[in-house]
Amino acid sequence: MPITEGRAKSGARSPLGRPTAQRAQELRQTIIGAASALMLQDGYDGTSIDAIAAAAGVTKRTIYTRFESKENLLREVLTTAALPALRLEPEFPSSASIEEKLVLIGMEMNAALLHPDMQRWLRFAIGGIAQRPELAPFVHALIEQYLALLERLLAPVLASGALRADDLATAVKVFATLISSRAHNLATFSLPPGSLEEQAHFIRKAVALFLAGCTRA
Repeated sequence: MPITEGRAKSGARSPLGRPTAQRAQELRQTIIGAASALMLQDGYDGTSIDAIAAAAGVTKRTIYTRFESKENLLREVLTTAALPALRLEPEFPSSASIEEKLVLIGMEMNAALLHPDMQRWLRFAIGGIAQRPELAPFVHALIEQYLALLERLLAPVLASGALRADDLATAVKVFATLISSRAHNLATFSLPPGSLEEQAHFIRKAVALFLAGCTRA
């Protein structure tokens, strides 16, 4: 059941009668959550601000005050959807080899990309950019954030003297492509993810191929 704005008004408020910072953030996330569900269900063009307001239990004015436009709200929705992929924090056993570390990174990437919500948003983004090319720079910026995160994770792993990665940025893009290509194909064609064993097998093969290109002669 949506939270009504009447209920929102009964929550914690500042001395001036405005919602506290915490309550304002909760309201913001409620609106983003409602918009996310509706856009995945009905598409961007099929989702109205009226419908989002009704689902979130707020007024249209509340939405426009916080986001200014439906397009800005979509950007916030896509940013929120991308967060799991931007929070990779693999833990490496002290005895882990370079290959094992890369597999662990790859498995975390794979798990984030194959999450059902992420798969739906990947399909949404692929179709959405074709229909709304003005979103391309924004989505590209999210991808750059993702690559920057991977670079921070991969840099210490690739620093081994046994490897050569003279162009770290390119190496990161190659690694990301090898690991994520399967997940992107699954999203594009709405295919099942396969078993965990199949996923792990693919990641190990992708890592082996990557290392073959980085191993010093």
